[in-house]
Amino acid sequence: MRESVCGPISAAALSGLLLVWSAAAAATIDQGVQPGDICPLSTPTYSASLDRARYDALSGIPFDMRVQLSPGDVPPGFFVTVNVERLTGPQTGRVESLSGFPATRITCSEPGDYRLSVRVALVAKASCGGVKASILLDRDVDVVAR
Repeated sequence: MRESVCGPISAAALSGLLLVWSAAAAATIDQGVQPGDICPLSTPTYSASLDRARYDALSGIPFDMRVQLSPGDVPPGFFVTVNVERLTGPQTGRVESLSGFPATRITCSEPGDYRLSVRVALVAKASCGGVKASILLDRDVDVVAR
């Protein structure tokens, strides 16, 4: 067993991870960039926006923050990530987010005014096992939870 940051990794888990990684790598190789193709990560053709500038919510009740991508379709071999971080809010207030695209579900635990940092990225798995990403949106959003 190998030790990881999160705890021990069994040989079976490591084998499963390698199997998934190698299948993903093979799929990436099969769908490689052809000469003349434009890479969405290096050519700023994609942008993202939120459905609102400010959100009203009820504390403890999830609400959806929707992301619009322009152009509307995610390019083949890519995916969109949405990261939400609490910048300010009530001292005991927590923000939970279940990231997804096009909707990310957010819950503010306590009533109050929150400021969230929202970062949307277009991500591609690199052929060498890493990822490449392009930030499409990086902005602060206000949420008023009652």
